[in-house]
Amino acid sequence: MITYNKRKPEARIPVWRNERFPRIQGLLDSILHKVVLRPAEGGDRCVGGWFERQRRSLREFESAMEQSLDQQIRPALEAYQRACRAAQSGPLLPEGTAPRSTAQARAMREQARCAEQARQAAGTAASLRGELTVMIAETDRTIRRAYEAADVAAARYAKATRFHPLEQEIPRFGPPAFDPQAFAELIGLTPEKEEAE
Repeated sequence: MITYNKRKPEARIPVWRNERFPRIQGLLDSILHKVVLRPAEGGDRCVGGWFERQRRSLREFESAMEQSLDQQIRPALEAYQRACRAAQSGPLLPEGTAPRSTAQARAMREQARCAEQARQAAGTAASLRGELTVMIAETDRTIRRAYEAADVAAARYAKATRFHPLEQEIPRFGPPAFDPQAFAELIGLTPEKEEAE
């Protein structure tokens, strides 16, 4: 189930909490006949309202994590885009030419200053890019951990509904819909190979 971090209420960071006592819930639901085995493509599957509630909670958690990531990433993304624009400033004069006048010497000093600023901006952009990819990867790990915890809870619940071992009958909640590469492309982070070309 989804809750929010109470230590930082302004951030609204979602947290996945495991279902409490899924075995007892499964036992009670089996006594009340709320769980049935239905035929599926790989054999029988346990079907019931508990599984649908878990699926719905996982989808809510995933969308809340994406919204939270979007809010957290926005300032760093704006700084990254500014740094990328600053790193793309071109030289004013061709390098290696000797100054012939005071104006050319001034222009060459300005060119050197702009080149130094572009190098610093490129370093800043690289560090911000690393921060952004870490944020995206951390969100992906958190979502995957929530799906794994839900699968474990579903196994405990399903095994408590029947009094014999179950393996193939336990439904899996599947891989999350969150794709870190697609999210990175959506916000404008292209792979580094393309940037090098």
